[in-house]
Amino acid sequence: MFDALKIRILEAHAFAYEGEDGRGLAAAADAFYRAHPGFCPVPDGFFYLEERKLYLTLAAKGEAVAIFGYDLSRQPSLVVAHLEGVAERALPVAPCQTAR
Repeated sequence: MFDALKIRILEAHAFAYEGEDGRGLAAAADAFYRAHPGFCPVPDGFFYLEERKLYLTLAAKGEAVAIFGYDLSRQPSLVVAHLEGVAERALPVAPCQTAR
């Protein structure tokens, strides 16, 4: 996927969310977009491996790229990854309302 879109990953961070209330994914998504203001989802930028419960959402702001990955295999615990990088060219994005 990254090669086809000509994306170079520069940084990666992983986080673990523990809890019983089931709000971990919403909190993790909110934290991702707070950490990446102005980034919006790339159309067709959602990828998953259903059998392993692994999901990736690709967001962009110009040539800057941020990827929100999460593992739901051990719910209600949640492992989240933020990957950051650059694309060779600006990627198209869907309209969204994140902080600019």
